[in-house]
Amino acid sequence: MEWPLWVLFLALGGFAGNFIFSLTDHAQNGFYRSIEWVPVISSALAIGFLLPPLVTQVNRAYLRVCLLVMILQVVVGIAGFALHVSADWHATGKTLFDRIVHGAPVFAPLLFPNLALLAGIGMWVLHQKLPQTENSAGNISSKLEAAESSG
Repeated sequence: MEWPLWVLFLALGGFAGNFIFSLTDHAQNGFYRSIEWVPVISSALAIGFLLPPLVTQVNRAYLRVCLLVMILQVVVGIAGFALHVSADWHATGKTLFDRIVHGAPVFAPLLFPNLALLAGIGMWVLHQKLPQTENSAGNISSKLEAAESSG
C-alpha cells in the first residue's frame, strides 16, 4: 500500500513545483494575458486533490474524481504547449531559434501531462488495492443492497 502513496507524493511535489514555476514565470510579465492564471489555478487544484490520499483513507469514488482532475491537467498542459509555441512563433527576434531560446519555454507546459500520468499510475495501483465494497456514508447502493437482503 505504500508504493502508490509514494508515487502520489512525488506527483504532488511536482505539481507544487509547477505551481511555483507557473506563478513566478507568468508574474514576470505581470500576467499580461489573463489565461496565464490557468496553470497556476490548475496546479493548485491538482495539489488539493492529491493531498487527501496521503493524509486520510479515500475511496474509489474519490480516486475517480481525482482521475478527472488529472485529465484536466493533461488538457492544460497540451493547451499551454500550443500557446507557448504560438507565442514563440509570433515573437520578435532574428531567428526562430532565438525566439524559442529567449521566449516562452516550449516544453515547460508538458510537465502537466507528465505529472498527471505519474499521479494516474499511483491512483490506478491504489484503486486496485482498495476493497471492492465501499463503506462510505454516501454509498447509497450498498445501503440499498443491505436493506434488501435483511428485509
